[in-house]
Amino acid sequence: MTKVLVVGSSSTIAEHFCQESVQAFDVVTASSSKISDLKIDFLNFQLPDISGKQLTHAIIFSSATDIKQIEEDFYSAKALTLSGPIKLINKLNQEGVKCMVISTTAVFDEVSTETTEKSNTSPSTTYGHLKLELERLTLENPLNAVMRITKVFSGNSILNKWKDLLNDGKEISCFEDLRVAPLPLEFISKALISWILRSYHGVSHISPDKDMSYYELGLHLSKKMGHSGLKVKKCKTSESIRYKPRKAYLDCQCQHSRTYSLQNCIEIVVKELLKV
Repeated sequence: MTKVLVVGSSSTIAEHFCQESVQAFDVVTASSSKISDLKIDFLNFQLPDISGKQLTHAIIFSSATDIKQIEEDFYSAKALTLSGPIKLINKLNQEGVKCMVISTTAVFDEVSTETTEKSNTSPSTTYGHLKLELERLTLENPLNAVMRITKVFSGNSILNKWKDLLNDGKEISCFEDLRVAPLPLEFISKALISWILRSYHGVSHISPDKDMSYYELGLHLSKKMGHSGLKVKKCKTSESIRYKPRKAYLDCQCQHSRTYSLQNCIEIVVKELLKV
């Protein structure tokens, strides 16, 4: 039976994948959480014992993601995002395990307009450099693949804060100069399950077909909640926002990449938000 190691299993994306795939595969979770099947601590370079586990595939979700914190604590960020994961990947490859690394649009710089799987990458943030180096090292082994995804909103995201404010009759402030390409969790899980069933080597992209401003996203949420747009106010990004891409979506040209309608993505993301 296919046996999948999920590294960083406490993340929002990983939890959704586990829920969607547990009936199809034997899923083994690994994180710093006590409730995981295997304990992992990349900060202290403590890797899980995989001997005798008979793993066939592994998905690496684990990563530092706060760009500002990464700039301030490079040592920890490197351990979580690059050093720890690549040591584990190498160990897994020695056992014949196929590995998938979840990556990001941040491997491209802020002014890139061409973002295909084979486009030149030139990160403008430390986070982007770490992820790009992890991609490079991962793909040295033909057992492995990389999946770049666009924006995923977790349970404590700005969308949840906007929803609460609108429910209380308060205004929300939304960036008009920051682009976003929201991606539903179900599309990521679907793509990962497809990779497990038909593994490939190389880079794939999962993305909406275009992007929008956070202000436009705020207007959409307000409308779906039955409010007018009067409570949605435009604002500009501050210097604390370290990554402001001109283009937030990814171009999808390779066989294993998937493009979805932005409108469909927004509808699903907001529908899931309003369920809570």
